Amino acid sequence: MNAIVHALYKFAWKHDPFEPWGHGCTREERQQFDRLLMEGVERESMQPFEMAEDIEGHKKVRFRGNGIVRRLLEHTGARRRPRLGLNELADMEFHQSDWEEFFQLLGYSLAGYHELSFVSDETALAATKAAQKAFPDEPKIAGCRDDGCQIHLGVTKAVG
Repeated sequence: MNAIVHALYKFAWKHDPFEPWGHGCTREERQQFDRLLMEGVERESMQPFEMAEDIEGHKKVRFRGNGIVRRLLEHTGARRRPRLGLNELADMEFHQSDWEEFFQLLGYSLAGYHELSFVSDETALAATKAAQKAFPDEPKIAGCRDDGCQIHLGVTKAVG
């Protein structure tokens, strides 16, 4: 179980035990999440990808977002007090692999994933390979680190 998702879940439940899920999650998603919390499972090395259009109609390769994770973040964010959003999470101590998986679960685009300082070069390049494998007929699936980006290249994998 991803430590960041677990922290969001605990925060949401503590501050609104009657409705931490809202209407954004299906019964199956809720049952799956409860099962993961109870059992603990090995996470997938890479979340699945999907093809989506941005607001200008261009195709984008994105990680398939997880409705539960998005709902937890929305539920604990903006208008809630106390607030637990991305900025508050960034101030907390989580393992690098939790951050890498968390941004996949949020449904980041491949290009956006490459720009995150929490994501190692190794994981960013593995994400590109997985996306290219998922969409072999798409001619240009890549992130900035694939092209040797001088700004984002150089994030090493955390040990431990």
